[in-house]
Amino acid sequence: MKFSNISLPKMQKEKLKKIKLYLCRGNIEKAFEKLDDLIGRIKNASRVFKLSKLKTCMSNNQQ
Repeated sequence: MKFSNISLPKMQKEKLKKIKLYLCRGNIEKAFEKLDDLIGRIKNASRVFKLSKLKTCMSNNQQ
């Protein structure tokens, strides 16, 4: 699952970019925290599903 494959409104897309930066810098806990927050704010079931899938992928690849 790629970050760019998830279509979100502009404000939420910016938050997703910040989550990606947290991951790139090795701050995994903060990335999960922000992703949980983003998932909680989204009402669209399809987007929630995609973000949940991304979260699962992130946790599976965690060292």
